[in-house]
Amino acid sequence: MSLNKFLRTRTLSVDTSGDEREPLLSTSRRRSPSLGPAGFMFYDSDINSDIESAQPRQTKNKKQLSFLYSSLSPNGIDHEQVYKKLDFQLYDKSDFIIKEAQPRRATNSSLVTIFTVWNTMVGTSLLAMPWGMWESGPLLGTLLCLVMASVCLYTAYLNVSIYSKNGKPGEGAELFVLIKDLIGPWAEIIAKLFSVLVLAGAAIIYWILLSNFFYHNVYFIFYYLRNDSNMQPTWSTTVLCPNHENFTSAESRAEEAHDTFNSIWNLHRTVPLYLILILFPVLNFKSPTFFTKFTSLGTMAVMYIMFFALVKFFVFGVNVSHDPESEYYTSFAHWTTFPKMSGMLTLSLFIHNIIINLMKCNEKQENNKRDLSIAYILVCTTYAFVGLVIYVSFPAAKSCIQDNILNNFLTGDFMTLFARFFLFFQLITVYPLILFMLRNQVLTMIFQSNYPSVSSVVGFNAVIVSLCVFFAIVFPQIGHIIRFTGAIAGFIHVYSMPCLLKIMSEKADGSLTTTSMIIHVAIPILGFINIIAQFIV
Repeated sequence: MSLNKFLRTRTLSVDTSGDEREPLLSTSRRRSPSLGPAGFMFYDSDINSDIESAQPRQTKNKKQLSFLYSSLSPNGIDHEQVYKKLDFQLYDKSDFIIKEAQPRRATNSSLVTIFTVWNTMVGTSLLAMPWGMWESGPLLGTLLCLVMASVCLYTAYLNVSIYSKNGKPGEGAELFVLIKDLIGPWAEIIAKLFSVLVLAGAAIIYWILLSNFFYHNVYFIFYYLRNDSNMQPTWSTTVLCPNHENFTSAESRAEEAHDTFNSIWNLHRTVPLYLILILFPVLNFKSPTFFTKFTSLGTMAVMYIMFFALVKFFVFGVNVSHDPESEYYTSFAHWTTFPKMSGMLTLSLFIHNIIINLMKCNEKQENNKRDLSIAYILVCTTYAFVGLVIYVSFPAAKSCIQDNILNNFLTGDFMTLFARFFLFFQLITVYPLILFMLRNQVLTMIFQSNYPSVSSVVGFNAVIVSLCVFFAIVFPQIGHIIRFTGAIAGFIHVYSMPCLLKIMSEKADGSLTTTSMIIHVAIPILGFINIIAQFIV
């Protein structure tokens, strides 16, 4: 659920006199829009356009290109191939007069494409990976990461390959259009609804994390200014165990001492409400352009979490034991609770609803399979690295590990302190983008406009923010929210839709085999089992 980058190119423009205003295949003066979480495009100048239905800019004068047949299509050259290379759209294949031009799409190198896919998938779920390793066991958790990454890679590539065969260039929401064309309008509606579920889940998770970071940051500043000896920045080697029966939280101590500040500043009662004062006003703007300027913070946040894990590993060392009596006892596999990890990984490896948008910008389309595979290997490695490094070095009972690993460290711990300040600012810039995308999808489906009126936008934001506040107060467990959201939405976008697209595509061209049918029916069944397992463990 991190921010990434797309590139787009300027519209091709040709003078009817026969002189080019710019070279026909010029790639100069490309502009780089920002990309929101889940890969939705945010252009610098038209951020308030409908993201899903945003159409590329067209040339103003359709007659500008009428000369191209005579000037660019010499005898002996297939006319359609000439047009195809120039990215032109033919409305009538029997008419060699080009009626409208499609703008050339800016392309990225393989390296940029790989990094973009990696950066899109890896996000704040890194904070929950050590908890996932505890729930599944380090060995089984690593194997799950490899298996889930392989399945997600395969189904993501199905979307890309089927689009290259059946897609319509120039559409704004390529996947939804492809689903509508090959499966039917009912499938398009389902796909959009579960895409909304992913964004809603991300909004809830971010509000919980924002509340947590906000609480600890202000808590530290307040007691630091009071010269509290326990709130001095330090390189702590101590970890907390909130699961332990003797653990006493700051809120509990405040209630016992009747501390006024702690009564007002309460993590699960008041802080989620205070966030409304900061965030709600900016959620109602037509365009969140300002916040797109901070999208690079997502990459920095991921890098810092990896650095955080590595430093803690060198500080704590290896703390694992095969002795059941040891505090550091480690079971390599937890067969009764491992589905929690599979549910988490489904969302963590989820990129299927925008993978077409990312990969069709790859300069060499023949490298799509290779580049996508490398990106998934890097994503899997990143998740496994953070999860394993913190898990094996954690200097207490592994059952103490929280679904937000920062909760296991003292508020005054220097690295934890910096992480919370940095991540708070980063998520403050991300949350309006998440709500913008969510609002865009829902209101466009209902009103055919992403900003039908001020009242409808304010009302929609009020409903979503109320939902986020409810979870932050009643159920602030990001690990469980990630796994349920991932399993349910993943059943549609990761397991089912790509396989249905494959079946319908092969059925249309007469290449569907029994083996292919069995494989692409079995994958959605596995996705459904993953959902059921979340309610059992």
